Amino acid sequence: MATVVAGSELRALPWARPKHRKYIEPIEGAIVRLESAVRGNGAIFQALCADAPIFDRDGPQVRSRRMRSDGRRNLITLAQALLAAADLSTGYLGSPSGEPGQRRWDRHAWGRLDHRAFGKEVRCERSFRRTQRHARTLAALGFVSVVEIKVPTEQGGWRSVVAIKRLTEKFYAALGLTAAVKRARKEKDRAKGRALVAQLSQLPRRKHDGARTPSSGSAAVGGGVPSPVANGPPPDPVVPADSVGDSIAKARAALGIR
Repeated sequence: MATVVAGSELRALPWARPKHRKYIEPIEGAIVRLESAVRGNGAIFQALCADAPIFDRDGPQVRSRRMRSDGRRNLITLAQALLAAADLSTGYLGSPSGEPGQRRWDRHAWGRLDHRAFGKEVRCERSFRRTQRHARTLAALGFVSVVEIKVPTEQGGWRSVVAIKRLTEKFYAALGLTAAVKRARKEKDRAKGRALVAQLSQLPRRKHDGARTPSSGSAAVGGGVPSPVANGPPPDPVVPADSVGDSIAKARAALGIR
């Protein structure tokens, strides 16, 4: 959350990372590289600030003048806060919640992201409109993907809920994080594979007694399928003894686990 200061300094607020939060090395490096763009040069400045469009009544227009220093500072502050709040493997802007195995993601609203980036609103000095303006710029640049969601109401109308927001691969590429994103995705796939192996290892193994053979009488009717016992449960299916073991072995081989 940004440190709130008085006076005209509220026009340009740097992002101060929370002291209790530590980020992985690729994210830390990208935060530093973003900060370097404040000086007004470099590849990240060109991608993030120099190419940022100007909005008017007709929509986004090609920038014909250099972005002001306070606008550049605030745009980079929001970009740093979004980078820190996103899941690296998916770019999803949300927080995981729930117990393992039943975990879900709570989507971040722009109001929450505004507070993370700039702190509390200050009347007549700093408002939520700043984040709305710079979020629109990042979306126009293709750095943030926003999917609006509307749900029906009891009155027959529609209402909006928190939109799905993701940082795009273009954003990560501009910050030099493409390789880090790929590694994060591979690690997530391995974690899912290990969880699957653990689940398969808990399945009961049953000894294979061989194929059933048709017997005389009613068991031979219907192509050798034994008839169920009168007034009793159907017979249990025969599970080959090595079917579960083969599944575990294949999963382990795919993950490189010995």
